[in-house]
Amino acid sequence: MPGCPICSHPDRAAIEEKIRRGVFWTRLAAEYGFRAYLFAVHRFRHMPHGDDAAAGPAPEPRNAMGRTVFDEQWILVGNMLRDVLRPFPEAWRRVLEGIESLDFCATPAS
Repeated sequence: MPGCPICSHPDRAAIEEKIRRGVFWTRLAAEYGFRAYLFAVHRFRHMPHGDDAAAGPAPEPRNAMGRTVFDEQWILVGNMLRDVLRPFPEAWRRVLEGIESLDFCATPAS
């Protein structure tokens, strides 16, 4: 995708494989020099999932709470945003609305 630094990265295939394997976005950020949220955006917007990924790897394993690594990473991102936006309750409310409007269900702690 134009404008996505991961899509245009020469190691895109390796990055996507690491994302599929569940390497934490913060670790990828340190390795490739991008902000962690860009890996989340790339995973959600530019990598196949759902029916499109049916031919791909087996379903992601789930932890004891029924969450995938992807879910857990979004929860971590949401919790970091909550901590940063604590002094700005209206901004935090808007962030939560944005997270809840996405097509997956991983809600950060309130």
